[in-house]
Amino acid sequence: EMSEIVEEVHGYSVGSEDFEGFFAYPKGGPAKVPGILIFHEWKGHGDYVRRRARMFAQLGYLAFAADLYGKGKYAKDHEEALKFVMSFFSDQEQGTEKLKSSLLQLTGHARCDVTKVASVGYCFGGMVGLWLARTGVDIKLTAMFHSSLGVLPHTKEIYAAIPGTVVMFQGAIDPALPSTDIDKFEAAAKEANLDYIVVKFANTVHSFTVEGMNDPANGIVYNPLSDARSWSMLLALLQLKFH
Repeated sequence: EMSEIVEEVHGYSVGSEDFEGFFAYPKGGPAKVPGILIFHEWKGHGDYVRRRARMFAQLGYLAFAADLYGKGKYAKDHEEALKFVMSFFSDQEQGTEKLKSSLLQLTGHARCDVTKVASVGYCFGGMVGLWLARTGVDIKLTAMFHSSLGVLPHTKEIYAAIPGTVVMFQGAIDPALPSTDIDKFEAAAKEANLDYIVVKFANTVHSFTVEGMNDPANGIVYNPLSDARSWSMLLALLQLKFH
């Protein structure tokens, strides 16, 4: 059954920069509930991650949709989005700080059960969720939806640092994710004895969870079936971890 929810726009800063995230959580229920840290797609923090936060809150979770670019920074097109992404990856120390700070916003919330935290990232967000997991923070499940893997190095040492489970939900024909990238990830993950799950959906390309996406020429199309299947799989995995 769906909970009545509370929503809060949440300002925070990292260094001298201002950020604006979004909390959603059930109005009633237990004093402490599991926390879900949501990382936005490459365009930035917008309506999409807020909608996901509400969906989690209705199911009894405390959700925090982080902002990794800075308050009000939302790309108007793919070109600008690419600039934001490149800028984020150009300073890895600062990137790590932004990611860890977003986790602290979530775990610092009065309703957060800090022993039960998961991250859920979409596109760019899944990639940086994996990056955060690799710093060894206490995140029990790192979920990635249609995320590319090409930017980060894959080594046994790096994946051995991840204490939780990593799950990837990918389009089987996503041009942004060549199977060689998944192979590299899996080879290192197996060596590191990482607990991971890779799910591929047939007839599915990039951004398959984002309603309204329809750019087949660039391999970006919403797929309602793969969206529903991956969402229900994620909820089942969270249930197994936290209940």
